[in-house]
Amino acid sequence: MAQLGLIMPTMRIVFILLCLCYSASTAALEGASLEYSENSARRRMEVLLIAMTDSKPSIYQRAMNGLVRIGNRAVADLEILASDKEPVIRVRAADVLGRIGGKAAVALLLSMKDDDSAEVRAQVALAFGDARAVAAQPCLYAWLYDEDIAVRDSAALALALIGHADALEPLLAAFIQERGREARSPAEERSLKRSRKSMDEAIKALVRQEYNCKAVALLLKQLTGELLHVLIEATYAVGDPRLCVPLQKALVSNDPVAIRMAADSLAANGDSRCIQPLCEHAASHQFTDVRQAASRTLRRLTGAHSGQGSAWTLWWKNNKVRVEMLYDRDALIASCYEPSWIPNPAQLAPLSVQQLEPLLQAALGSGPDHWQRKAWQIIQTDNAISKRWSNYLVTLYEQESQERKRVAYLSLLSALPYDHLIGRLQQQSDDIRMELALEVSENPKQAVRHSSERAMLALLLER
Repeated sequence: MAQLGLIMPTMRIVFILLCLCYSASTAALEGASLEYSENSARRRMEVLLIAMTDSKPSIYQRAMNGLVRIGNRAVADLEILASDKEPVIRVRAADVLGRIGGKAAVALLLSMKDDDSAEVRAQVALAFGDARAVAAQPCLYAWLYDEDIAVRDSAALALALIGHADALEPLLAAFIQERGREARSPAEERSLKRSRKSMDEAIKALVRQEYNCKAVALLLKQLTGELLHVLIEATYAVGDPRLCVPLQKALVSNDPVAIRMAADSLAANGDSRCIQPLCEHAASHQFTDVRQAASRTLRRLTGAHSGQGSAWTLWWKNNKVRVEMLYDRDALIASCYEPSWIPNPAQLAPLSVQQLEPLLQAALGSGPDHWQRKAWQIIQTDNAISKRWSNYLVTLYEQESQERKRVAYLSLLSALPYDHLIGRLQQQSDDIRMELALEVSENPKQAVRHSSERAMLALLLER
């Protein structure tokens, strides 16, 4: 027993020493692993940077993609390539920096803005666009007037990618100057056409941005002459009634070109609030093209079929009261286009679903994508209180004869509460079944109709 007592403390000491040795060795291994990991990452970075300078696309492109995956940690090392003596290497570095993005990458790109190579400046411009570098916009504004066409082209594309409304006025001015440049060779003419197209598309892209509408509206009120003409033309396909009132300023100007262009633009952006001045121009403006433009837009907005001339004076006299009753409704609808604003049900309650038909038409696919989503969101919010949209959709479905529209109404209904309408839907299903049975009995070879509609009805009734 005495010997056993001596052995036990000894074993305990040995066990503790073994534990300490294991802990020390584990810590050493972890430290070595960490050091190995850091060294491995460093070597990988060096390999990628060297591969970036290779002449083979299959190698340098893989290296560029690898550095993009590394991200911000690669930016400091890219500074070496950003100042390489070969322009092609600096171009690759700018490309990678733009794809990485972030403050550090943009700062390094800004240090390259005075590069002697037009090819590098053009790539830096595109990189600013890829990085959505708002801070680089002043540099891009200057490059819209660069001596090299490719740089001007890239600067316009970059400003469109950044998407900030502040770029509109500089782009408008640069585009007008670009249109006035004369080519000295066929090749330069092709390049100029490409640059003009890029600037034109950049302007239109910025105007289409739903968040830029307020800035566009302000410019429509402030600009004159050719700047205004280019801006109005860019609004043709926007489809936003928030531009209705600003465009009317051009209608009452002394600029016949602006009047005609505004009249054309209101076909997509107008509502009841622009009908009176359009009627006046369609009836009696001194220039034929203005009368024709106003008449075209009025036919689209009102559904009337009058041509230019005094017929529109008579039309306005007969419809003035009815049109003016729509002013408040259309102002409310225009406000709904604001991305951050949704009317509450109390604001919509005074208006019937028939008066709010523009919301339904948008939900069915009319207008810009963002407005389609917004209109459907408004309908769902309003319907949660009264279920009046569910009722209205079923009524429209019952009255509609075209299967395509009937299916569209059922598709919207499927996303709204409709339990209280099951009886009406079941009746429609029974009617279709009876109709098909009669058709088959009369002509067994006739193709079965209403397949999409029957499938949608079955889906609704099974829920």
